[in-house]
Amino acid sequence: MKYLKLGREQELEADRFTGFIMYKYGADLADIMNMYHKISNNYDDSESTHPNLNKRLDAVKAGYDLATMKSKSDTQKIDLQEIKGNKIDFEVKDLSRIERNRLIIKVKKASTWEAMRYVDDHSKYDFGHGSGDFPAEYVEKIIRYHGQKEKYWLIDNDIEYLEVLNQMLVLADDNRIKFWPVTAIHIKGGILKLLIFTTADDSKVVYSAPFTEEQISLEEIRTIFIEIFKNGIQKEIDKYD
Repeated sequence: MKYLKLGREQELEADRFTGFIMYKYGADLADIMNMYHKISNNYDDSESTHPNLNKRLDAVKAGYDLATMKSKSDTQKIDLQEIKGNKIDFEVKDLSRIERNRLIIKVKKASTWEAMRYVDDHSKYDFGHGSGDFPAEYVEKIIRYHGQKEKYWLIDNDIEYLEVLNQMLVLADDNRIKFWPVTAIHIKGGILKLLIFTTADDSKVVYSAPFTEEQISLEEIRTIFIEIFKNGIQKEIDKYD
């Protein structure tokens, strides 16, 4: 339900942006509204990633009205977050180092060992897990991400925490077949980000939340990394089939 709610919020951000940008292109609000009537309706959206028609129309109008207001002012710089309507306002708790580390361990378990164990328990193959040194290409990506060459795999101070995890899923019957997403736990400014570096781009954020016990969903993290490990190891197996 948390995932669906987030999806609806993101769709409304996109609708606000639609209203804003379509005003800039000279569209009439009524024409935009008519288009939305063709693609949506007023259903119960509580179990959907997309909000119902009335909510979307309100978001479009809010974006359109904002563009109208901006056009009448001398403002040249436009804040994207203002257009989207998602100003983040939350209180970051001052966690002690012990509390912080306990929460980091929970996140680490959900994104590695627990996810890998699930894949092992629900697969026709037997898997183990291990660790290893990162290939140079990933080291370069990690350094480009945060700019630190010395101990590139770990930053740990009162302002920032970053740890790159080297846990991998290994086929028990053939240890040539292995997969690890090169995951990083990054905490800065009260925000937790989980990244992977085994992508076409330098890095990809796969989960983000305020770094508090109440805001972090360990179940969501576990689910995300189950899919990452499941799909990743399957690709490695397919290479040898």
